[in-house]
Order: sequence, then C-alpha cells, then structure tokens
Amino acid sequence: MSLNSLLFQALDGLAAASGLFFVAAGLSLIFGVTRIINIAHGSLYMLGTYVAATLANHIGGALGFWGGILTTAVLIGLIGAVIEVVLLRRIYRAPELFQLLATFALVLVINDATLWTWGPEDVLGPRAPGLRGAVEVLGFDTRSVPQEVRRRVGVVTAEFGVYPRLTARENIAYFAELSGVLDGEVGRRVDSVIERLDMGAFAKQRAETLSSGQKQKVAIARAIVHDPPVLMFDEPTSNLDVLASREIRQFMVESKSRGKCVIFSTHVLHDAERLCDRVTIIHQGRVVASGPTADVRGGFQDLEDSFLSLVEA
Repeated sequence: MSLNSLLFQALDGLAAASGLFFVAAGLSLIFGVTRIINIAHGSLYMLGTYVAATLANHIGGALGFWGGILTTAVLIGLIGAVIEVVLLRRIYRAPELFQLLATFALVLVINDATLWTWGPEDVLGPRAPGLRGAVEVLGFDTRSVPQEVRRRVGVVTAEFGVYPRLTARENIAYFAELSGVLDGEVGRRVDSVIERLDMGAFAKQRAETLSSGQKQKVAIARAIVHDPPVLMFDEPTSNLDVLASREIRQFMVESKSRGKCVIFSTHVLHDAERLCDRVTIIHQGRVVASGPTADVRGGFQDLEDSFLSLVEA
C-alpha cells in the first residue's frame, strides 16, 4: 500500500473517531454523566445484527433464522456482561473523563472488529420464514429482477429528489440511463419530455436554482422519460402553488387518456374524486372501502363525507 493510501486511511479513521468522540462528549454534557453505556450498547446491537444474519445464512431455514436470533441474543448478552464485569465496573470510581474515554475506546474496538470480520459492505439477512417477501409488478419480481420493474414504473412524490448541482436536463438523462434507456436513445427521449412538459426555458439551469413547480416538472420528466406503463403519484401537489398543482393534475389526466395506469395517493379527497375512476380508502392501516368512485361515495354529497362516515362508524 502506498504512503498516500496509508495517510488517507489514517485521516479517515481519525475523522470517524473524532465524530464518535464528539457524540459521546455531547451526550455527557446533555445528561450530566460520562458513564454513557448506551453508546457501547449501540455497538453491541450492531454486532448482534451481523452475528444473527451470519448464523441465519449459514444454518438456513426456520431453525437458522429464529434459532440464530435467540442464539445471538444470548451470545451478545454474555459479551455485554463480560464487558460490564471486566471493564466498566472497574472504572466507575475513576474520573469521569476517563470513563468517557474508556467507553469511547470500547465503541471503536467493537466497530473495528466488525469491519475486520464482515467488511465495509452491507450484509443482507434472509427473509423471515413464512413471509412472502417481494411482490410482483406486471409479472416481474421486485427482488430478483428489479431492473425490469424500474423500466415499467415511474414514481413522482412530494419530495422532488433532484440533484441540485445537475441541470434539469442532466437530471432527466441520468435517470433515463438508470431506467434502462439505451445510450443511443437517451438524447431523443430527454428532448421529447422537455418539449412535452414545456421545460425548454430552464432545461439548462441547475436544479438548485429552480422553483418548486419547475423542480416538480423535472421529477415528472424523470419518471416518464423511459415511457413506463405504470405511473405512481404520491402527494405530487404538496407545497405547490395553484398553477403548478393544476399542471400536475392535467398531466395525470393526460397520462390516463394515453392508456397509462395512474396510481394517485393523496389526502385531498376532492382531487381523488375528480381524477380517479376507482378509489381505495385506507384508515389506520386498514382498507375501509374500495371500488368505483361513485360506489364509494354512495349517497353522500362528496367523497369526504363518505370518508368521515366510514372512519367514524
């Protein structure tokens, strides 16, 4: 390893250690104690997660999953007890700063041991036995072939999620490539959605300089650039002014007329009543009504009255 690499690792480790130390010191100031065993507990929880995932993957099946969790709980509990008896109790009468440093050192030891054993990559544990897991979208499993699902679904949310230092056009092009649009098609597709959404005036501006309505247009363009058959709108008009909200609603109606499946999640029942052919009302995690909009409204004046009668029943 070169000297530059060693220097970089040393500085990176020092930065991580400094961050943990300041967290520990801050908690000490806030709570008035330095025996912050909760910091060490957090490290033990992390260690337990890695151990449980390893046991479950190694043994396999229901025995490996549930047995691995129980075995890990006992094992980590024993490790915690040993740390308490061998180390922490011995320093309870020491100066508070020493207690803080000792607890902080323990966190670093557990963190480094975990990185050395499992590496820096995230560890994905197995699915709990008896759970279905991933669902299918248009016949494609979201876990085994997620790229096929991404090609067929476009999502627009209230959180714009655009990269501020990229231009509007660069944001759209980037997500076109992520969604599987071929290199030779990216430019044409981007030009098409920019024209369709009337974004030419700000297409070359950085996203950080755009208004909320313009950012929402970028988000829509990003969602439709690969021409997916399914569009999901999750509270797309939140925090937008009247004109921008109207443009979003008009776009949803246009998408429906072009044969797209449009899924619209909203708390504004007036919008749902105007735009949706079918409505599903979910209250406290439970479906309380589902069907054609007119059927769900029933004999009430509007959908809001129907909703109130359903949830207050």
